[in-house]
Amino acid sequence: MFTNPNVIYNWDPSTFDSLGETPVTTEKEVNEIVKRSRVAQETWKSSSFATRVKLMRVMLRYITENQEVCLFTYSLTHSYSLTHNRFVHVLQCETVARHSLMQ
Repeated sequence: MFTNPNVIYNWDPSTFDSLGETPVTTEKEVNEIVKRSRVAQETWKSSSFATRVKLMRVMLRYITENQEVCLFTYSLTHSYSLTHNRFVHVLQCETVARHSLMQ
């Protein structure tokens, strides 16, 4: 089953059901991702406060409108219950986003 070194096997940690396979990222791909991230950081660094607030509002709206999908995904990847995620992670994200918008 776990014989291909170029594949990461993904499974639900609570049931061990297979969730699929992900190709391993090569060193070249990682270097390209880092390069693009550095360019994006320069853009972000020079963005205005108004632009950042706008993005935070978009993120808040997305989190609020897609809570169940976010909760389910987080539960699969981190082995936390939906209740735990609802009261800890989603509310924490919303709090951070709302606080950022009050600045």
